[in-house]
Amino acid sequence: MIAMPSLFVADADPDRNTPRRADEGFSLIEMMTALFIMGLITAGAMLTLGGPRETLGREVDRLAASISGARDAALIRNRAVQVLFSSEGYERKVRTRAGWTALDPSGTPTPWVAGSSLQIGESGPEGAIVFDATGLTEGARLTLFRDGRAYDLTVTGDGRILREAVGE
Repeated sequence: MIAMPSLFVADADPDRNTPRRADEGFSLIEMMTALFIMGLITAGAMLTLGGPRETLGREVDRLAASISGARDAALIRNRAVQVLFSSEGYERKVRTRAGWTALDPSGTPTPWVAGSSLQIGESGPEGAIVFDATGLTEGARLTLFRDGRAYDLTVTGDGRILREAVGE
């Protein structure tokens, strides 16, 4: 039988086999593990928070979903539904025998995120999009602004919503 050389070398320092003392600090692996975990936490926070552009994009998506929901409500209820816009926010209302009543259970308008402003076509921040019982509308062009950025939402006559970043 051939003798294999040993891959393990005995340590000449007898104190090295004793447990590590508390004053020696952290090992490289412990330090790298801690840095890796902190990096993951930081990356997760950055993705969650986003920046002003991301926040405006989310607000535009929320507005588009609300307008689309108003169209769907008009089709389902077979009644006219409108989305009213003001400088403070927007709200959805349904036409009933008693007049226009809030479509949303809360009955309160959805406010704009601080610093946002809306332009409806050439008219300004006030206006409405009305969907008839078949889901059709006259169409509208909305521009939402914040921090020097803007998004256009175009609502077509058949209720489709087109979203586009302005200036890109």
